[in-house]
Amino acid sequence: MQIEAHGKFYAIRRTLEIKDGTIEFSDKFTNLDNEPVGVEIWNVLTQPEVFKDIISPGQKGWGANPTFFVSGKSGNMGVFLKDNVSRQRYQTVLGVPANQARFRISDLAFNVGKSLTIRWSMHPLGTMEDYFSFMNQLRRNLKSNFTVEGSFRFLRLGAPRGEDFWMPWEEPKQLKSYLQHMRLAMVAVIPFMDYTPGPDGRVWPRDEYKNKMQKAIRALKAADPKLKVLAAIECDWVAIDRKNMENGHLLPAAKPGEPSNNFALTAAQTRIVEAGSPWRDSMKRNKDGNGTIELYGGDSTPQSALGVYPVVGNYQYEFLMDQVNFLFDEVGFDGFYIDQFSMVNSTIKTYDKWDGFSAELDSKTGRIKRRYFDANVAGITARVNLCKVALDRGKVVVANTYATSEEEVSLPIYRFSETWNAFDPMATPDGEKPPLVPYLFRGSLASPIALGLSKGASGANDTARRTIKGVATYLRHGLLYYHYHIRQIPLEGPGSGKNGPINHMFPLTPIGVHEGWVEGAERTITSVSGNYA
Repeated sequence: MQIEAHGKFYAIRRTLEIKDGTIEFSDKFTNLDNEPVGVEIWNVLTQPEVFKDIISPGQKGWGANPTFFVSGKSGNMGVFLKDNVSRQRYQTVLGVPANQARFRISDLAFNVGKSLTIRWSMHPLGTMEDYFSFMNQLRRNLKSNFTVEGSFRFLRLGAPRGEDFWMPWEEPKQLKSYLQHMRLAMVAVIPFMDYTPGPDGRVWPRDEYKNKMQKAIRALKAADPKLKVLAAIECDWVAIDRKNMENGHLLPAAKPGEPSNNFALTAAQTRIVEAGSPWRDSMKRNKDGNGTIELYGGDSTPQSALGVYPVVGNYQYEFLMDQVNFLFDEVGFDGFYIDQFSMVNSTIKTYDKWDGFSAELDSKTGRIKRRYFDANVAGITARVNLCKVALDRGKVVVANTYATSEEEVSLPIYRFSETWNAFDPMATPDGEKPPLVPYLFRGSLASPIALGLSKGASGANDTARRTIKGVATYLRHGLLYYHYHIRQIPLEGPGSGKNGPINHMFPLTPIGVHEGWVEGAERTITSVSGNYA
């Protein structure tokens, strides 16, 4: 069925189809004016009674789980935003009034004569079908139930004993015992290539990085030949050397001991970077057309990095491809870990160009205030290509941030988000159900993996209890656990214990995610007592 409407500025054609019990919407908007037109789209769902329950796992700018779920007296309903633009731009207004659920898609502007199609679906469910029933329906449709490998941990060359990322590199027996204690299947070895400094305070040149990492790979493989050893690379920051740029001394500089921070460059500083860097076409630029620099390094030699983004054809895309090929062909890694892959935790807007559909609008007049280029949407093909370079060679990819596009969600790579600081596992009394944390539902359509836990108070000897209670909280949201941030559970002494269910979670091919448990083809991991097949 189709419905069409035309106005002075744009036309809309809605196509509606009922397929396999799902109501599919395809809304095509076309600019009819002789200049770009700003549009904000609202859809409103109304039922006679008050909604009993509402769950919205995401908001504008996240895109990992673009859904919301409502339950009513006569049945339940899930809504799913399907296209890649809607995923990033939608925002829900739920329960105001109490029998309505609304969502809008904003930051849209159509160029002259151009069209954009928004696709979304409604999923009617029975009264006994909950949020997880909706998620499992989508997971099957999206083909995101691939095997998840683990356990996983970051390890850092040169980390002092007792630090989170420490491991006994030079002690073969202890190294083997360490890997067995945590039953690790994958490790990502840092420092990040071409980005973070090593223990000597320098970003290692490629030949030095290769020699040090090959030594680490040999040590790890000797301790466990089956272990997958991954390199670490950065997606949207690239280290720059002020000393190698003309007038580089005029750029911001970090000071030893200062925390990492980001600074907007001035126009003059941006020109210095443009003249001395090949990343001119890859820079994220603010409303004034200037770049962003990150100052970091802690107590080591201060470092600087430039905010960039990869799209097919720009320098950062070619640079990342070169990194991956070097890591596989020259160093011999089993895969790579990439940080901030979808850029949802950082800037996705760059204002030096227009993609033809992204703009900030005046909320009162609807007029276009400022056009921009969505680096996250534009980078989808680049991210897919980068993953396929590894997958086609039988390599492993682990990525920070969940997939935010249709093309990425079914790729068999292991994606998580930095969920470690989203809750305090010790706040829930023993034996009680942890509270719902909507932020954690952003992983419901993904691998599904959550990353790490908060350490808690300094000096607290609660590592074992904190870890297992944290695992239970993640399972309450249908998520599995990857090690991060919290210290490893010691073998003896205060806070000691074993890793319990963590050491038996993987490999796991999800069949279904549920409230308190994850059902897999190989095993079921649960924090809820009961009888399971």
